[in-house]
Amino acid sequence: MLIFTSLCAQAQDRIWVETGINGPVGYRAGLNVLSSDIDHLVPYLKPGAAVGYEHRLIPHLFIGGRLSFDNYSFIYQHEQISGLYSIFSGQPLTTAYTQATVNSNYLSAAPLVDVGLGRRGIVHLFVMPGVSILLHGDMKTEINNGRGYDTVYNSSSSLSKFFFVWATGFRNSFPWVKTGRSC
Repeated sequence: MLIFTSLCAQAQDRIWVETGINGPVGYRAGLNVLSSDIDHLVPYLKPGAAVGYEHRLIPHLFIGGRLSFDNYSFIYQHEQISGLYSIFSGQPLTTAYTQATVNSNYLSAAPLVDVGLGRRGIVHLFVMPGVSILLHGDMKTEINNGRGYDTVYNSSSSLSKFFFVWATGFRNSFPWVKTGRSC
């Protein structure tokens, strides 16, 4: 997410607000090399927001927490292509598919450890293990057997109600004053 505001509460603390857009990551759709099946993922970008607080324990070491609201929306489709192809068009004779349409909102909470690197501590390494809880979600599943028969049902009960999240990375802290120390 994009950080729009970052405030220093005191000389030892940091408070920040993040807003931005998010979507499902970590999945690569494409052809399954073990069969003739094809997976499609159509993500939609949705708004998200987070707030966080850090307290400096010693120079270059902060602990704190982050609370975020995440909104996910995507369509996942799995196609099963038959091994029989038309001799005229080269297209498969039957294609069955299963499609899931998902819209969900999660509230995430994570403790945070942040370590400033170097003498000035402008570049930081952070680690945030946390949990996410489903606030609201709906999922619709459609099954087509390839012969023109569709089944559509509400599969919202299949959504994860609770899961663990993990985030780690680097970020910059820009100094607000000319003393050379970041806030």
